[in-house]
Amino acid sequence: MLYIVRHGQTDLNSRKVLQGRSDHPLNPKGEEQARGIGDILSDVRFDRVFSSPLKRAVRTAEIIAPYAPLTIDERLIEMEYGPYEGLGLDSLPAEVLEFFSDFVNNSAPEGMEPLPDIVSRAGSFIESECRTDEDILISTHAIAMKGILEYLTPDSNGSYWSKYIGNCSVYTAEYRDCGFTVPKELVHRSYPQFNRESVVDQFWVKDYVDEASMSTLMTQFYNSIQKKIDKRIVTICKSIEEFSDGPEREALYRELWNATDRFEPPNEDWSKHTIIDNGGIDFFGR
Repeated sequence: MLYIVRHGQTDLNSRKVLQGRSDHPLNPKGEEQARGIGDILSDVRFDRVFSSPLKRAVRTAEIIAPYAPLTIDERLIEMEYGPYEGLGLDSLPAEVLEFFSDFVNNSAPEGMEPLPDIVSRAGSFIESECRTDEDILISTHAIAMKGILEYLTPDSNGSYWSKYIGNCSVYTAEYRDCGFTVPKELVHRSYPQFNRESVVDQFWVKDYVDEASMSTLMTQFYNSIQKKIDKRIVTICKSIEEFSDGPEREALYRELWNATDRFEPPNEDWSKHTIIDNGGIDFFGR
């Protein structure tokens, strides 16, 4: 079984910077994330471990599987961003924004590594190292990981390029009958925590706002996470604003939770007040 993991958080990740091939270590949160994945995968005894040469990926692999021999493979390194490396996501030039808006139909700007090249080197790695029934850990980066997933899913039509893959997200794929199964998401960390603190931080609100305003902020925040998010979930969020309380609002929260289909609720109280006061709900899993 292949276990493909994106490295844990670095300071540049937290600052929303195009990190590329600059070599930054995990920050304390990134170390904690990697330990969490190590706990989740504690029942797996990896036969081999591969990592990008960048220290954030190496350290993630070391934390998850400290007992296993680690092999550095250049083919797992992150995308080359060229002259755009180090830019903040809030200050990207027009050509990069155009590329990011449609990875499938728009080519990478000059100086950036073309996406087909990433898939090619990912495929080279898979073919030379992973056609086996061994348990293999692959520690890599967001775009490089998407290249692996694209290679393993020939009919994806580029769908992975627009998918946000958070720090320490994990996908698995099994080698079976001379081929690989479609990758499955084992640990999903694509969305920030959907709670009062993250909403306040997102909109620079200094003080706790009233319930009606918080409802609006939560909806705006939710929509800002990913513009291409499931339309049904967006519709539910907008509908919540129309009900101040009562069974209709409770039903909408239940539907919202069920729509994410990630984990069971901790209790039967579905009120927004309780969700906020309990520190928030990561609607998309841990």
